[in-house]
Amino acid sequence: MRTISILIFLCMCLLGSAQEGLHTRNIQLPCLDKNFNLFIHLSVDSITRQPYLTNTDVQDLMTEVSGFFEPICLSVSACEINVLENYTFHNIVDERRLTELRVLWGKPRRLNVYILGNIPRASCGVSTYYGINKAGGNDIYLEMDSAECRSSLAGQLAHHLGHFLGLADTYHGDDIEIVDDPLCAIKNDSICDTPSDPFGAYAGNAGQYIISDILPELIPMSDFVINCEFVHALRDPQQVYYQPQVGNIMSAYPCKCGFTNGQFKLMANNYENSNHKPY
Repeated sequence: MRTISILIFLCMCLLGSAQEGLHTRNIQLPCLDKNFNLFIHLSVDSITRQPYLTNTDVQDLMTEVSGFFEPICLSVSACEINVLENYTFHNIVDERRLTELRVLWGKPRRLNVYILGNIPRASCGVSTYYGINKAGGNDIYLEMDSAECRSSLAGQLAHHLGHFLGLADTYHGDDIEIVDDPLCAIKNDSICDTPSDPFGAYAGNAGQYIISDILPELIPMSDFVINCEFVHALRDPQQVYYQPQVGNIMSAYPCKCGFTNGQFKLMANNYENSNHKPY
């Protein structure tokens, strides 16, 4: 049975600091003593010609994101801020424009973070999975046009840094998840202290989620998440109720507040074993 690394009810993590979220404090975690230098690129819209974030906003964002990773002594800082004066990069209508951004403005030996207006099919952001293990995996794209994406920017950036460090989404995989799954270490996100999560990616502005494999349809978020509490009556094939962590950084839910012990350990292990550490 999956053991949930949690000392307090999940939703209570929203009342505390980010690093107090999902991990059990008395379990020893590795200390990386590492700071990632992020090169922040800010787009401007076609009307005001101003970016969404000021320099102070960016520094506050770095502080908030660093809090999520504090249990493994990992932090982020903005080594440089670049305003993209060409407003056509604000709303990305063709995914090839993301490649153009990287070619024109991407800085080598840095994690490049592009904060844009809208990105097609991005669900608030897109990044390269396990980029720390790839020589060229150093780009994260975030979108800000929707109110949800703006309000959860720190969680979205932490989510994609999680991907960069080799974490899958909690709902990852094509298999129907079993709540008490003895194969948790090899199926779905391959981490045993993240409870089974049957729900797929957030569908965007419609306020709906896709239920992967089990119910291939869009269901309004309000049907199963209320005030960051999971209330849906969906059961697994063994008729056990699902109770995913709606506060998990790697979930699709808009309640992101922390990582589990297993996620911290995997990120630290992937960093330590990577041959690409120029950041």
